[in-house]
Amino acid sequence: MTQSETPSKECIAESSRVIQLQNMLAQLSEISQALSTEKNLQQLLKHIMDTAVQLTGSDAGSLYLVVDSETHQLSHIQKGNVLNHELLFVYAKNYSVEIDFEAFYTPILKESYNGYAISMGQAVRIDDAYRRVDDLPYHHNRSFDVKTGYESHSVLTIPMKNHQNAIIGAIQLINKKMNIEEKLFFQRSDDAQTKGFDDEQAKNAIISYTNEDERLMSAFASQAAVAIENNQLYQEQLRMLNDQRVLNDTLTVLNKQLIDLSKKILTAHEDERKRMARDIHDGPAQTVVNLNLKTEITKKYLEKGDVGAAMKQLDLLQVQVQDASKDIRNIIYNLKPSWLDDGLYKAVRSRVSVFEESTGVQTKVETIGDDQMLPQYVTAAVFQMIQEALTNASKYAEASHVSVKLQVSSLSLLVEIVDNGKGFDLETVVQKMQNRKAGSGFGLEGMKERITLLRGDLKLISSIGNGTKISIELPL
Repeated sequence: MTQSETPSKECIAESSRVIQLQNMLAQLSEISQALSTEKNLQQLLKHIMDTAVQLTGSDAGSLYLVVDSETHQLSHIQKGNVLNHELLFVYAKNYSVEIDFEAFYTPILKESYNGYAISMGQAVRIDDAYRRVDDLPYHHNRSFDVKTGYESHSVLTIPMKNHQNAIIGAIQLINKKMNIEEKLFFQRSDDAQTKGFDDEQAKNAIISYTNEDERLMSAFASQAAVAIENNQLYQEQLRMLNDQRVLNDTLTVLNKQLIDLSKKILTAHEDERKRMARDIHDGPAQTVVNLNLKTEITKKYLEKGDVGAAMKQLDLLQVQVQDASKDIRNIIYNLKPSWLDDGLYKAVRSRVSVFEESTGVQTKVETIGDDQMLPQYVTAAVFQMIQEALTNASKYAEASHVSVKLQVSSLSLLVEIVDNGKGFDLETVVQKMQNRKAGSGFGLEGMKERITLLRGDLKLISSIGNGTKISIELPL
């Protein structure tokens, strides 16, 4: 009986993890919308830091932004080139000690956690900063600890990357706790270089950051980077509007275009939020409900002493937990695919590989030309459109074969997606798109919005029983 109960507890624990990941994804969607609407820079930075600390259960955290060394204006770093740049310490939060916050500038040095994360573009995760590891290229600066008596043990530093993969700063989180409401108390020592966990309460309260923390904060840091840059653009627009010399007819036209673009962006954010909610509801959420039911059934079999039947139920539980974990990983990946950093062609091939494995739909990819010069925003938009088309082909068209063709020239990017699915009545779908009925067009309306923003052209060919062909042309 005891052996039968052990996997059941593991399944229940995994179910709880799935629910936690589901909640985190929903939080990221709400956080992204909140960040994009904050117009005050100081409030935005505070919101970013507070959210990062709460999401990871940290006791403290700091926020650093990259600035130009001469002008001290906000800047960014690409491909590890830190020359003529330094860091501005802009915000800090600590639940356990009072901090007299003062902004200051500091060099970007690979020997520090922040400097290494920003110059290398990699997260830095330390289980205990007071436990020396000789082969690490960076070390813990204890000046703050010496000054305050506070001790920074578990540390997670995440570079903040924008859509162009440039780094604008870093989020540093300190001392992940089992209970976020609990304050940490450290006993001071005369020898600040050798002091460690003198206080058992703090030692037992602090835990290490996890892989999930790192992945979650990487996605959040990217959202924060985009929000900060958008805030800077907004402030620049305000300065322009306040300057009477530029309030001319040209600016009026540009302002109208910006308003229209903002509406489309907000609409796209809302559509993405709904899509995420739908994916979570149709996937992990339903699975968790079934897991709960099967857990109850297993318990009843165990109470009756029917170990064989209980083990069968546990096998089914294990399969469903694995499926739910797979769905969660796919949803997290879709937030910010790391493959996009290597170019459109490689990203599409990687996505197609996952698509074939998960759906069984045979998919062929053909690429022509060089994709390395494509702007990052074009790469991201086209990748999302291809991803949407693949989902449509599998989920709605029930296709068994899909072909994707990408051709880059000096003038344009051509995308062609053809499936052998059941097709649809083109006139009916177009009419629904024109009437803007919610949920119409199987995602085609969102695709059309993206293409319009990129000044491109979309052509659809489909009929019932004869598959679908999508042709996209984007000017470069």
